[in-house]
Amino acid sequence: MRGSWVLIGTLACATPAVALDWSGELTLATEWMDRGISQTAGDPAVQASVTVASEPGVYLALFGSNVDFGDCCSERLQFDGTLGVARPLGAVEWDLGVTLSRFPGTSENIDFEEYHLGFRWHNLGFTTFWKPDFANTGREAWYLELGADYELPWHALRLLLQVGYTDGSALARRFVDDTGLEPYRDWRIGLQRDFGRFTATLAWADTDIGGELRNREPVEFNDGRLFLAVSFNLDTGS
Repeated sequence: MRGSWVLIGTLACATPAVALDWSGELTLATEWMDRGISQTAGDPAVQASVTVASEPGVYLALFGSNVDFGDCCSERLQFDGTLGVARPLGAVEWDLGVTLSRFPGTSENIDFEEYHLGFRWHNLGFTTFWKPDFANTGREAWYLELGADYELPWHALRLLLQVGYTDGSALARRFVDDTGLEPYRDWRIGLQRDFGRFTATLAWADTDIGGELRNREPVEFNDGRLFLAVSFNLDTGS
C-alpha cells in the first residue's frame, strides 16, 4: 500500500511544468453520509479538501475527515489522495483516476484503494467506482452513481439529485458478517445555495437496505437521514 502513495507522488511530480490551478474547501456537516451510510456514527464531520490541477487535465486531490465506524478498528481519521485525469471529449467530459484511502492509528488495517471512471454531459454525470479488495474480504465491490444538478428559478437555489447502486462479489451473503451489507441502492435529494464564499447544502439520504441489515443506530446508520453541510471556499481567485 505504501508503494501506491509513492506512485501518486512520482506521477504528480512528473506532471509537465505548466500553469497549475488550485481550489480548496473547509466543510462542517451535521453528519457525513456516504453512499447512504453514516461515516461518523451520527456525529458532526469536519472536513478539508485541496485540489491542484494542471492544464493537460491532470489533477491531485487531497481530502481529510473524522470518521467513526463503531467497534471496528479504533479509527478516528480518514485521509484520501486522488490522482486523476479529466479531459473534454466533444460535449462530454471524462474523468479517470485512483483514490487511496488511509486510516492512521487503527487497530486493524482497513486501508483501501478505489478506481473510478466518470462522464459528465451538461448537468448530468455518471461514474463507476471499483474496489479490488472491499472490507478486507479479498473480493471486489463496485458502485454506480448517476447524478444531476439543476438551477432553480427561486432564490439562486440548485436542486441536487443522485442515485447509486453497490454490488460485487464482496457483498455476497457469505461475507455479510464482514461487510454488514448485501447489494443495495441509495439515493439523495438536496438543495444548495451559495452565499459568497460559503456554500450551504441541505439534503436527504436513504437506502433500500432492509431486514436485519437495516440499521437505525448511529453507527453505520443506513436509514433515511436529513443533514446539513456548510463549506467555505478557500480559492483565492473566487
